[in-house]
Amino acid sequence: MATTIAHPTGQARSRTLIAPVWHTIVLVAFLCIPLISGFIVQHQETPNNQIFASHSVVMMRFYIPVLIYEWFLVLLVWLGIRGRGMTVGKLIGGRWSNAKDVAVDIGLGLLMVITMLIVGGALGRVLGPGHAKATTVILPQGGIELAVWLLVSFTAGVVEEFVCRGYLQTQLAGMGLPATAAIFAQAVIFSIGHIYEGINAVIVITVYAVLFGLLAWWRKSLRPGMIGHFCFDFLAAFLSRG
Repeated sequence: MATTIAHPTGQARSRTLIAPVWHTIVLVAFLCIPLISGFIVQHQETPNNQIFASHSVVMMRFYIPVLIYEWFLVLLVWLGIRGRGMTVGKLIGGRWSNAKDVAVDIGLGLLMVITMLIVGGALGRVLGPGHAKATTVILPQGGIELAVWLLVSFTAGVVEEFVCRGYLQTQLAGMGLPATAAIFAQAVIFSIGHIYEGINAVIVITVYAVLFGLLAWWRKSLRPGMIGHFCFDFLAAFLSRG
Protein backbone atom coordinates (compact mmCIF):
# COMPACT_ATOMS: atom_id res chain seq x y z
CA MET A 1 0.00 0.00 0.00
CA ALA A 2 1.40 3.39 -0.99
CA THR A 3 2.05 5.78 1.85
CA THR A 4 1.68 9.51 1.52
CA ILE A 5 3.81 12.50 2.41
CA ALA A 6 2.95 16.13 2.98
CA HIS A 7 3.97 17.74 -0.28
CA PRO A 8 6.02 20.86 0.58
CA THR A 9 4.24 22.96 -2.06
CA GLY A 10 0.88 21.33 -2.44
CA GLN A 11 -1.41 18.43 -1.77
CA ALA A 12 -0.52 15.10 -0.18
CA ARG A 13 1.29 12.88 -2.67
CA SER A 14 2.22 9.22 -2.76
CA ARG A 15 5.80 8.52 -1.82
CA THR A 16 7.06 8.61 -5.37
CA LEU A 17 9.77 10.64 -7.02
CA ILE A 18 8.97 13.62 -9.21
CA ALA A 19 12.12 12.96 -11.30
CA PRO A 20 14.65 10.13 -11.72
CA VAL A 21 17.31 9.81 -9.04
CA TRP A 22 20.07 10.30 -11.61
CA HIS A 23 18.46 13.63 -12.53
CA THR A 24 18.65 14.81 -8.92
CA ILE A 25 22.32 13.82 -8.76
CA VAL A 26 23.00 15.82 -11.93
CA LEU A 27 21.10 18.81 -10.56
CA VAL A 28 23.02 18.74 -7.27
CA ALA A 29 26.26 18.57 -9.26
CA PHE A 30 25.27 21.75 -11.10
CA LEU A 31 24.29 23.36 -7.80
CA CYS A 32 27.88 22.74 -6.65
CA ILE A 33 29.31 24.92 -9.44
CA PRO A 34 28.92 28.11 -7.35
CA LEU A 35 30.69 26.30 -4.51
CA ILE A 36 33.74 25.80 -6.70
CA SER A 37 33.69 29.27 -8.24
CA GLY A 38 32.99 30.83 -4.84
CA PHE A 39 35.98 29.08 -3.31
CA ILE A 40 38.14 30.40 -6.15
CA VAL A 41 37.06 34.03 -5.83
CA GLN A 42 37.50 33.92 -2.05
CA HIS A 43 41.08 32.68 -2.37
CA GLN A 44 42.34 34.50 -5.43
CA GLU A 45 44.77 37.37 -4.97
CA THR A 46 43.21 40.82 -5.32
CA PRO A 47 44.64 44.24 -4.44
CA ASN A 48 41.69 44.90 -2.15
CA ASN A 49 39.50 42.99 0.28
CA GLN A 50 36.83 42.34 -2.37
CA ILE A 51 36.01 39.19 -4.35
CA PHE A 52 36.66 41.13 -7.57
CA ALA A 53 39.52 43.56 -7.99
CA SER A 54 37.34 46.02 -9.88
CA HIS A 55 33.63 46.74 -10.16
CA SER A 56 34.04 47.12 -13.93
CA VAL A 57 33.97 43.34 -14.37
CA VAL A 58 30.83 42.69 -12.32
CA MET A 59 28.41 42.71 -15.24
CA MET A 60 30.26 40.03 -17.22
CA ARG A 61 31.62 38.06 -14.26
CA PHE A 62 28.56 38.10 -12.01
CA TYR A 63 25.26 39.50 -13.30
CA ILE A 64 25.15 37.82 -16.72
CA PRO A 65 26.55 34.44 -15.57
CA VAL A 66 24.03 34.31 -12.70
CA LEU A 67 21.11 34.96 -15.05
CA ILE A 68 22.22 32.29 -17.52
CA TYR A 69 23.05 29.75 -14.84
CA GLU A 70 19.83 30.11 -12.88
CA TRP A 71 17.46 29.90 -15.84
CA PHE A 72 19.43 26.88 -17.03
CA LEU A 73 18.55 25.25 -13.69
CA VAL A 74 14.86 25.85 -14.40
CA LEU A 75 15.24 24.15 -17.77
CA LEU A 76 17.07 21.26 -16.14
CA VAL A 77 14.33 20.80 -13.53
CA TRP A 78 11.61 20.95 -16.17
CA LEU A 79 13.36 18.28 -18.23
CA GLY A 80 13.45 16.05 -15.15
CA ILE A 81 9.87 16.44 -13.95
CA ARG A 82 7.96 16.41 -17.22
CA GLY A 83 8.08 12.63 -17.54
CA ARG A 84 6.67 12.03 -14.04
CA GLY A 85 3.36 13.87 -14.34
CA MET A 86 4.65 16.96 -12.54
CA THR A 87 4.34 20.44 -14.03
CA VAL A 88 5.90 23.78 -13.16
CA GLY A 89 2.53 25.06 -11.96
CA LYS A 90 1.94 22.07 -9.68
CA LEU A 91 5.41 22.39 -8.21
CA ILE A 92 4.90 26.09 -7.47
CA GLY A 93 1.45 25.45 -6.00
CA GLY A 94 -0.90 27.95 -4.37
CA ARG A 95 -2.67 29.17 -7.50
CA TRP A 96 -4.15 32.64 -6.99
CA SER A 97 -7.91 32.73 -7.50
CA ASN A 98 -8.66 36.20 -6.16
CA ALA A 99 -7.09 39.42 -4.87
CA LYS A 100 -7.12 38.14 -1.31
CA ASP A 101 -4.83 35.24 -2.24
CA VAL A 102 -2.39 37.68 -3.81
CA ALA A 103 -2.49 40.03 -0.81
CA VAL A 104 -1.93 37.20 1.68
CA ASP A 105 1.13 35.90 -0.17
CA ILE A 106 2.56 39.40 -0.59
CA GLY A 107 2.04 39.99 3.12
CA LEU A 108 3.74 36.71 4.00
CA GLY A 109 6.60 37.56 1.67
CA LEU A 110 7.13 40.94 3.32
CA LEU A 111 6.87 39.34 6.75
CA MET A 112 9.61 36.95 5.66
CA VAL A 113 11.80 39.92 4.71
CA ILE A 114 11.36 41.44 8.17
CA THR A 115 12.07 38.07 9.79
CA MET A 116 15.26 37.66 7.74
CA LEU A 117 16.47 41.12 8.74
CA ILE A 118 15.92 40.34 12.41
CA VAL A 119 17.42 36.85 12.25
CA GLY A 120 20.33 37.99 10.10
CA GLY A 121 21.13 40.83 12.49
CA ALA A 122 21.00 38.54 15.51
CA LEU A 123 23.19 35.88 13.88
CA GLY A 124 25.62 38.55 12.75
CA ARG A 125 26.14 39.61 16.35
CA VAL A 126 26.56 36.01 17.50
CA LEU A 127 28.98 35.01 14.74
CA GLY A 128 31.00 38.18 14.92
CA PRO A 129 33.09 39.63 12.09
CA GLY A 130 34.02 37.24 9.31
CA HIS A 131 37.34 36.95 7.55
CA ALA A 132 35.99 36.46 4.02
CA LYS A 133 36.54 38.92 1.22
CA ALA A 134 33.76 41.48 0.95
CA THR A 135 31.08 41.31 -1.76
CA THR A 136 30.06 44.97 -1.87
CA VAL A 137 31.92 45.26 -5.17
CA ILE A 138 29.02 43.43 -6.88
CA LEU A 139 26.42 45.99 -5.79
CA PRO A 140 24.91 48.03 -8.65
CA GLN A 141 26.18 51.47 -9.55
CA GLY A 142 23.99 53.62 -11.75
CA GLY A 143 20.58 53.17 -13.33
CA ILE A 144 21.46 50.46 -15.86
CA GLU A 145 23.13 48.25 -13.29
CA LEU A 146 20.26 48.79 -10.87
CA ALA A 147 17.83 47.61 -13.56
CA VAL A 148 19.94 44.50 -14.15
CA TRP A 149 20.18 43.95 -10.39
CA LEU A 150 16.38 44.05 -10.27
CA LEU A 151 16.31 41.31 -12.91
CA VAL A 152 18.96 39.29 -11.06
CA SER A 153 17.00 39.63 -7.80
CA PHE A 154 13.76 38.57 -9.47
CA THR A 155 15.52 35.61 -11.07
CA ALA A 156 17.06 34.55 -7.76
CA GLY A 157 13.74 34.80 -5.96
CA VAL A 158 11.80 32.78 -8.51
CA VAL A 159 14.43 30.27 -9.60
CA GLU A 160 16.05 29.44 -6.26
CA GLU A 161 12.69 28.89 -4.56
CA PHE A 162 11.52 26.78 -7.49
CA VAL A 163 14.66 24.66 -7.64
CA CYS A 164 15.43 24.26 -3.92
CA ARG A 165 12.17 24.66 -2.01
CA GLY A 166 10.15 23.25 -4.90
CA TYR A 167 11.96 20.49 -6.75
CA LEU A 168 14.70 19.53 -4.31
CA GLN A 169 12.64 19.65 -1.12
CA THR A 170 9.82 17.68 -2.75
CA GLN A 171 12.16 15.15 -4.33
CA LEU A 172 14.04 14.51 -1.09
CA ALA A 173 10.73 13.95 0.70
CA GLY A 174 9.77 11.59 -2.10
CA MET A 175 12.94 9.64 -1.44
CA GLY A 176 11.65 8.97 2.06
CA LEU A 177 13.17 11.76 4.14
CA PRO A 178 10.91 13.25 6.82
CA ALA A 179 9.70 16.74 5.96
CA THR A 180 12.05 18.35 8.50
CA ALA A 181 15.06 16.47 7.12
CA ALA A 182 14.15 17.37 3.54
CA ILE A 183 13.86 21.03 4.51
CA PHE A 184 17.24 21.02 6.25
CA ALA A 185 18.97 19.09 3.45
CA GLN A 186 17.82 21.48 0.73
CA ALA A 187 18.88 24.39 2.94
CA VAL A 188 22.43 23.04 3.23
CA ILE A 189 22.69 22.35 -0.50
CA PHE A 190 21.36 25.82 -1.27
CA SER A 191 23.58 27.68 1.18
CA ILE A 192 26.90 26.16 0.14
CA GLY A 193 26.41 27.79 -3.24
CA HIS A 194 26.88 31.11 -1.45
CA ILE A 195 30.39 30.32 -0.24
CA TYR A 196 31.62 33.29 -2.28
CA GLU A 197 30.14 35.41 0.53
CA GLY A 198 32.14 33.60 3.24
CA ILE A 199 31.45 31.00 5.92
CA ASN A 200 29.47 33.33 8.17
CA ALA A 201 27.15 34.13 5.28
CA VAL A 202 26.69 30.42 4.53
CA ILE A 203 25.54 29.84 8.12
CA VAL A 204 23.08 32.73 7.98
CA ILE A 205 21.78 31.70 4.54
CA THR A 206 21.26 28.14 5.79
CA VAL A 207 18.90 29.52 8.42
CA TYR A 208 17.16 31.65 5.79
CA ALA A 209 16.72 28.58 3.57
CA VAL A 210 15.21 26.60 6.44
CA LEU A 211 12.72 29.43 7.01
CA PHE A 212 11.83 29.45 3.31
CA GLY A 213 11.46 25.69 3.37
CA LEU A 214 9.13 25.85 6.36
CA LEU A 215 7.10 28.58 4.68
CA ALA A 216 6.70 26.52 1.50
CA TRP A 217 5.74 23.44 3.50
CA TRP A 218 3.21 25.33 5.65
CA ARG A 219 1.71 27.49 2.88
CA LYS A 220 1.79 24.64 0.33
CA SER A 221 3.07 27.19 -2.16
CA LEU A 222 6.33 28.74 -3.31
CA ARG A 223 4.73 32.07 -4.12
CA PRO A 224 5.20 33.91 -0.78
CA GLY A 225 8.78 32.65 -0.59
CA MET A 226 9.48 33.87 -4.11
CA ILE A 227 8.12 37.30 -3.23
CA GLY A 228 10.10 37.54 -0.01
CA HIS A 229 13.29 36.21 -1.58
CA PHE A 230 13.07 38.69 -4.46
CA CYS A 231 12.38 41.67 -2.18
CA PHE A 232 15.19 40.76 0.22
CA ASP A 233 17.76 40.32 -2.55
CA PHE A 234 16.80 43.60 -4.20
CA LEU A 235 16.94 45.48 -0.89
CA ALA A 236 20.44 44.06 -0.32
CA ALA A 237 21.71 46.55 -2.89
CA PHE A 238 20.83 49.34 -0.46
CA LEU A 239 21.17 47.63 2.93
CA SER A 240 24.67 46.27 2.26
CA ARG A 241 26.24 49.63 1.47
CA GLY A 242 28.56 50.72 4.19
